[in-house]
Amino acid sequence: MTQVSEFHISAIEDGAIWTSIKCNGKIDKCADARGVDMEIRLYKYSKQIELLYAMTKNSNTDPNSIYVAFPFTSEDNGHLVFEAQGGIVKPGENQLEGTASDWNTIQNFAAVKRKNSQIIFSSKDIPLVQLGDINTGHFYYKHKPETCHIYSWVLNNYWTTNFKADQSGELEWKYQFTSSDDNSNSAATRFGVAKKVPLISRTNAGRTTGGKQITETLLNLSTVDNLLLVSARPAAEGIILHLRETEGDHAVVDITKLLQQENIKAVYEVNAIGEKLKEITGPLLVEHWEVKFLLLEM
Repeated sequence: MTQVSEFHISAIEDGAIWTSIKCNGKIDKCADARGVDMEIRLYKYSKQIELLYAMTKNSNTDPNSIYVAFPFTSEDNGHLVFEAQGGIVKPGENQLEGTASDWNTIQNFAAVKRKNSQIIFSSKDIPLVQLGDINTGHFYYKHKPETCHIYSWVLNNYWTTNFKADQSGELEWKYQFTSSDDNSNSAATRFGVAKKVPLISRTNAGRTTGGKQITETLLNLSTVDNLLLVSARPAAEGIILHLRETEGDHAVVDITKLLQQENIKAVYEVNAIGEKLKEITGPLLVEHWEVKFLLLEM
């Protein structure tokens, strides 16, 4: 096993949004002579840390992998969870026996949970992780990690069929994580989604005189903590909302308040492709872990 050597801080830059700590280290037989660059971004106006990596990997047809270790620890019987495709998995507990325990793919987040807090980890670039330990080749039928460590599995060339024999060339990837006193799945999901699908903003030249309001809030879901707005996409008749319950509890959408908006004519429950199922005129109940699609006819 080869680890990073000659690690040093090359620069510290204090910016308007974050403080950047730039580092470099060497990885013999893995990266070229420039080694691996790592940038640590400490955000000033939001509680998060971002790690950015860049390297040029050498060609190597021998079996090899790259891992980045996050040796999180937790007191008070802390445990690991991660989001799979639309559900929350507790390894070795609510995970189906016989499913992958050697490695897992996280959808939006993994988290180390304590009784009253959690550490939330996310990466849109490297979703493959090994939990608790580097488990390659163990193939447990059912396994609960003994530690709260997360090992990000950046790449490997273990596969012998239908894959290129080496993984070489320029690589760039990043991670984001934070901690929170809110240990709910909803808080972790919102952080992970925000990092994978961030709000796109633009700066336009201002005017010297004010104009009339051209935007207005149509739907405020901030009071429903366990309801996530996955997407809002345009449709021929209006806007389709994709809603998801994230805590395993009930959630209620205030349709009456929506219908009070002047530009909303009607609200329909629709399927995933926008076909109308029924009109909704009162409060809408979203069941445990349920997904709903709503058409705001405008």
